Amino acid sequence: MTDDLNKPIKLDSGGIKFILRMTLAWFLIVLGVAGIVLPILPGWPFFLTGLALLDVNGTIRKRVWSWFPPKAQNFLIRQYKKIRSRAR
Repeated sequence: MTDDLNKPIKLDSGGIKFILRMTLAWFLIVLGVAGIVLPILPGWPFFLTGLALLDVNGTIRKRVWSWFPPKAQNFLIRQYKKIRSRAR
């Protein structure tokens, strides 16, 4: 039993990533709401980015993606792959 107390605590990186992602998402949403009230700060980019980060399983992303016609989807995929290959 004492051996268990002396072992270092091993944190799951998936859990830490999730907590950081949710913290950042809520921070961006609060910043976005503040931007709606304050005339200096544009709020909608922060608000939408925060909402996108909250979309863990991708349901909103899939719904928005389905709005594009198939030709536009193929074009966007080709452009993404082209940019991705240049980055490597």
